[in-house]
Amino acid sequence: MKVDTRENCEENNLLAGYVSGIRSIQDWHERLAHQNFQHVRSLLKSLNIEFKDDKNAFCEYCLQGKQCRQPFRISTTEVNELCNTISADLCGPMEVPSVGGSKYFLLLKDHYNQVHYTARCLNNTVRREAESSEHHGLQCLGVIKPERVSYTKKPSTD
Repeated sequence: MKVDTRENCEENNLLAGYVSGIRSIQDWHERLAHQNFQHVRSLLKSLNIEFKDDKNAFCEYCLQGKQCRQPFRISTTEVNELCNTISADLCGPMEVPSVGGSKYFLLLKDHYNQVHYTARCLNNTVRREAESSEHHGLQCLGVIKPERVSYTKKPSTD
């Protein structure tokens, strides 16, 4: 019989950090994918998780990430229809492939209803197919049915 101990907690379990002791707000910021410090504080308080707070905490990596590119222009496009404008971001290659062998994932965002869709990808060709397809990226990935929309009028990628 195997007994669950602190050593057996999975790293991606949000409460694993709670079991292993009180962590700093910086640790939680990093564990929660570099979310805003105010959001991290709010989340931890709502879950009654103790943490060492530092009102002057900042993340050097977040700062560097914001400095390496120019700000995006303010969009004047009005989005008034489902799948009118979709943003696509491809992430990868990951060091460790997923259970299904995927080293990439594609994140699609419909700007009309603010819904996000993800798809695991074995390689980076899915993004090009979604961008160049006459049909929209979500249909290309089989997320929604073709009859719901005709095509994406404006795909948006980096």
